[in-house]
Amino acid sequence: MAIFRMILYLLLFTHATVCAQQRDVTTVLKIHVVGNQVTKKAVIFNEITLEEGQSLPQEELAEEITASRNNLLNTSLFNFVTITPVNVSEHHIDLVIEVQERWYLWPTPLISAADPNANLWWETRSLSRLNYGAIVNHQNLRGMRENLGALIQFGYSKQFELFYNAPYLSLKRKIGGGVSGGYLQNYEMVYATANNERLFFFEEDGNSRQIAYAGGYLEKRITSRHIHRVETSFSHIYISDSAFRFTDNYLGNNLNSVQFFSINYTFRLDYRDNIHYPLQGSFLKLILQQHGIGIFKNENLNVQHVLAEGKYFHPFSDKFYWAGMLKGKVTTFNNLPYFFQQGLGYDDFVRGYEYYILDGQAFALAKTNFKYRIVAARQKNLPLIENGKFKRYFYAVYINTFADAGLVHNRISQEVNSLSNRLLLGGGIGLDFVTYYDKVVRFEFALNRLKEPGFYIHFTQPI
Repeated sequence: MAIFRMILYLLLFTHATVCAQQRDVTTVLKIHVVGNQVTKKAVIFNEITLEEGQSLPQEELAEEITASRNNLLNTSLFNFVTITPVNVSEHHIDLVIEVQERWYLWPTPLISAADPNANLWWETRSLSRLNYGAIVNHQNLRGMRENLGALIQFGYSKQFELFYNAPYLSLKRKIGGGVSGGYLQNYEMVYATANNERLFFFEEDGNSRQIAYAGGYLEKRITSRHIHRVETSFSHIYISDSAFRFTDNYLGNNLNSVQFFSINYTFRLDYRDNIHYPLQGSFLKLILQQHGIGIFKNENLNVQHVLAEGKYFHPFSDKFYWAGMLKGKVTTFNNLPYFFQQGLGYDDFVRGYEYYILDGQAFALAKTNFKYRIVAARQKNLPLIENGKFKRYFYAVYINTFADAGLVHNRISQEVNSLSNRLLLGGGIGLDFVTYYDKVVRFEFALNRLKEPGFYIHFTQPI
């Protein structure tokens, strides 16, 4: 009888536990979308992590609502997204997704510095080193998040490009792809570095360098956060006879013209809450590149790049945040042409060394940020503007401290570049201003290992 009582107690306990769990479970009956005048509902449903008829515990439901909102904002299709649960009965809800779409067709004027960053251009403030033109771009063609556009650029460099991207090529919207092609002309080109600065060659009659390029990619989306991409491209690079006689090993193998195919593979895991200015989450990317696959007779090019990048963002509270990044790149080739020797000072740099260019065959970079939110994201309405895509905006302000370290490995021109093969250190304080349409402006004061202070302006996220 004791055994039967134990079994009875166990069954009663199990039944009570199941009933308690069922009371905490909420079922999503319907999902309603409001405000999508252009964007198809299929695009929105593809980005959210919830489905109609799905049952979840309350705590998990709240997490999925937050994840779905972040996914929709990270598409860059919407300025604002709210997801509101509406009670239908005690354990059943509807979800109302309200979006405010952006303006998708942009004939955007283009004014950019020819230098790697705005701080280098500010040293000379030369108007002749500016590019100008326009980008005509539809960022949500057919309401399916397709991107079709053209770039027309004059000034320091002439460039013409057409591009088309479609993230949903398959019926299940898990396969995406795109194509692009263009032509670039440079009167002036960088052919080497010395004293950690660029050396220029200027062609007085014509172009010193011309590049024609075309390519395409396919990507497999395991989830909205997990993506694999394979890309192939063709490049034809030509430098003038004058530039060829002046430079040493720019294209390698004593050539003034080279054409080659490239194959790239990219693996990406992205769990950031906001891809444009993240405060929480993680990011991992691995890129494998092969330049030259032996198709052309005079190619003689076999260059491999391996790039790995990891980022982590951690909120200590609703006001204090920490972020860190590790990034590295290795290039293999015995006598690497200068065209492929890109180290630090371009898209990647140690803060405090913005005025230096460090080319090389490999680099490592570490960045840290600790920030405090001065002004939380506030929504305002602009006066005298009636268009809803522009009238309502938000802004947030953060103050931060940072510390960076980096190293560029250079075995080719280390004798004339004192910062090569040397640990670079930089740190300082900054002020970040974030607003809608993915705009970030950073004002930073930094001190590097050379004890050189500097004030810098940037227009991208710090990490």
